[in-house]
Amino acid sequence: FDYSYRDYILSWYVPLSRDEGQLYQMLSEDFWEMTKQLRMRLSEVDVVNLVCNDMVKTLHTHFCDLKAANT
Repeated sequence: FDYSYRDYILSWYVPLSRDEGQLYQMLSEDFWEMTKQLRMRLSEVDVVNLVCNDMVKTLHTHFCDLKAANT
């Protein structure tokens, strides 16, 4: 987060404002809240079902479509 903030936000934001780190604080809080929410949602994913069923079905469909497109 720090490198992204420094490289992509500070480069254009510093000449526009004198907020003395308030933007950094707000974005940092939002970033960590987003990370917490993502972690919570990922903890609810059934990994076994995802890997053993969903991915296998998706790959099978993809290769069937690929084979049909080649013929």
